[in-house]
Amino acid sequence: MDVVGAGGLGGAFVWGAVKKGIGSLQIYDGDRVEISNLNRQFFTPRDLGRNKAVCLARNGARAGYMGTRLVAVPYFLQAAVDRGLDRPCDAVFCGVNNDETRVFVARRYQQKPVVFAAVGRDAGHGYVAVQEPGGACFACFRPQALQAETAVGRVDGGCPVDPAVVDVLGVVAMLALYAVDSLVMARPRHWNFKQVALHGSFPDISAQVPKRRDCPVCSLAIKVPNGE
Repeated sequence: MDVVGAGGLGGAFVWGAVKKGIGSLQIYDGDRVEISNLNRQFFTPRDLGRNKAVCLARNGARAGYMGTRLVAVPYFLQAAVDRGLDRPCDAVFCGVNNDETRVFVARRYQQKPVVFAAVGRDAGHGYVAVQEPGGACFACFRPQALQAETAVGRVDGGCPVDPAVVDVLGVVAMLALYAVDSLVMARPRHWNFKQVALHGSFPDISAQVPKRRDCPVCSLAIKVPNGE
């Protein structure tokens, strides 16, 4: 399984995945660990200044005990693809915090199940969206994301600074892990989009979002390699 993004969501997801014993995780991230990451991400002070994917793979291997194989790719996904460093996978978790990369992932992995996870700028809500082959893609869930589609992320990541904290990251990442379970075993899931609001300012949402006929990502089917 590919893990795109080794920050707060990626770290929480990897922690849960190695506890469950997911067979193989390939982690993509070109960023480095900063001191501001330590209060909410799966890193320690000794990781400061080092590549996030490498540190997360190492820390995840130490936390797990069920044989999960972790591989670090110390590049943002777009840069890894440019360099031919991406490998085949069965499914994808995308936990980045920029729409440019989310749309790139949605396009690239149209023939694979992809679980997207994101948290809000208020640090109190987030969502999980499940893109399955033939179904609604990320751009069907959030068509406004297409307005941000550029080449950002190939080298410097281009991620904004979000005030996410460990509680909302944990909740959203575990929902994403449940969604992955539902793709590979008989755990029920009657939604492909779920939003949770910890603060209760607006209702939680569980919805089955339909595929958009006019979606420029999945309906027009721009053909790109699928990591095979």
